[in-house]
Amino acid sequence: MTKGNAAVFTILPLAIVLLLSFSLAPALAAESVYRLDEVKALAIQNSREGVKNQLNTLRANYSYEQAQEDYDDYEQPASWASYSDAMTRLQLLNDQKRAYEAAGNADPGEIAKIDANIALQEKTVESEEDRYRKDVNNRDSLKNKLRDAGDALADAKTAQAVFEEELKYKVEKAYTDILLQEQNRLMLLQKANYQKRLLEQEKKRLEIGATSQEKVNQIAMNLADANLAVSEAEKTLTSLRGALNDSIGNAYDAKFTLLPFDAPASGQLPTYETLLPAVRSQYAKLSQLHRDIEKKEDDLKEYNEDDDDYSEYNEAIKGLEIKEMKNELNDEECKLVKTLKDILADVTSKRENQEHLQLELEKVARQHDWNKQRYELGLISPLTLMQSDLDLLEAKQKLKAGEYSRYLMERTVELLGKGIIVSSAG
Repeated sequence: MTKGNAAVFTILPLAIVLLLSFSLAPALAAESVYRLDEVKALAIQNSREGVKNQLNTLRANYSYEQAQEDYDDYEQPASWASYSDAMTRLQLLNDQKRAYEAAGNADPGEIAKIDANIALQEKTVESEEDRYRKDVNNRDSLKNKLRDAGDALADAKTAQAVFEEELKYKVEKAYTDILLQEQNRLMLLQKANYQKRLLEQEKKRLEIGATSQEKVNQIAMNLADANLAVSEAEKTLTSLRGALNDSIGNAYDAKFTLLPFDAPASGQLPTYETLLPAVRSQYAKLSQLHRDIEKKEDDLKEYNEDDDDYSEYNEAIKGLEIKEMKNELNDEECKLVKTLKDILADVTSKRENQEHLQLELEKVARQHDWNKQRYELGLISPLTLMQSDLDLLEAKQKLKAGEYSRYLMERTVELLGKGIIVSSAG
């Protein structure tokens, strides 16, 4: 084999694969080329869970408006006028009695009539006061309902906003998983092709007695493993693409191309001391617990013997419920602190790993350049150069995986600053 043919023998498979991946695929699916921001928008638009959150927000908003209307209509109970009028009539009767007695020579019969009227009016006042107090309690109940409806609306809006941010992150992860798996599949195809060429060469060597059947069999097993790895990668890729299709409203097997994106480092990492206050103030669960504890404490302060359901047992229960919520708040704060420290440490680790992979790539690239020169001088075989090509391809793949992994971890820090905790597992 001439050196020119050998070069073609080595480089052609890689060229074909790269041509198929970067030139042919977009042409075959020209109408389904997506950027990352487009996929995130489509996922939010087509999310079934997002629709549920929107419905919950609309319902919570309606309940709040209804509670506000009920409270406004009941802000001054109608019974107040009757109660006030009854008190005025009682005052007039008492004034009449005092004036009659002060005039002297009061008729005992008239005094008795006035006392009887006063007794009747006192009963009327008592009745009107009871009615007014019930109306005041009803108004307080409506006030509490309005407060609870406002809290429910705030929680629904928060849940919707948090869900959308979490969904964007999940889409970013799915997007990068697909990009990396596509490149992984190409690399595995190249490895399988290398094993195939190696097997062909070893069989020729076996014909002339330059190798053993055992070595041929071992290479054949390596080729089978390589082909299996390609098959598994294709299954994984199909699953990843199908899941993304489902999330953006496409048919499961719809064809599309994802455009790679740059993932530069986010700059200086915020310190734990500067990030913790922001996280505490933005984390919805902490805010909700603080709010609910405050409500419970207010309710306990107003709970007394005048309440229909009052008992020392119920009062003790209310106190224990507050204590339980405070314990939960403390647990959440501890978990939040641990999560924050872990994420910041993970980001540092991911950045250091990317730097290490960059140095490894540079090292492999230098060796690859050296191997190309040696090949041109006829010092190494086409298969040796092909292995060097694979080493370079694998180093690039590892660096890109490290870059995306670091990018996603930095996104968790960004979301944490908004009070949103997402899982970066995988």
